Amino acid sequence: MSTILSWLLAHALTAGLSALVPGAGIVLLGMRYGADVLEWLSTHRQDAVMLLLAGIAAGIYAWGAIGRHDRDALVAWSNQVCASAGAEFAPEKGKRGQACATSVAQLARDRLATVQQSAQVLAKAQ
Repeated sequence: MSTILSWLLAHALTAGLSALVPGAGIVLLGMRYGADVLEWLSTHRQDAVMLLLAGIAAGIYAWGAIGRHDRDALVAWSNQVCASAGAEFAPEKGKRGQACATSVAQLARDRLATVQQSAQVLAKAQ
């Protein structure tokens, strides 16, 4: 009976306190298993350091993969915009994106001029 009661107290108390007070269950688990974790760390320090370094390396790799994906998506979008503007994003000669930026800027100026002239024509018509 005492085994069942101790098990219920250990697990139900942890779950109940976690529901009532955020973090209380973690504190209870740390109090219960903290000595075991510290003992394991003292005997397996090199393993713990290697696990920590492996986790950091995996995080850096994932971060780099996200960066490469974002870069590739941006280059694809730039190629599409530049093709729509009638220029190349990465020409054989010249700086990458420069001819495209010039073409897009010229298209924006042309659109603004067209809108202004249309407004003048409509104003005269009234």
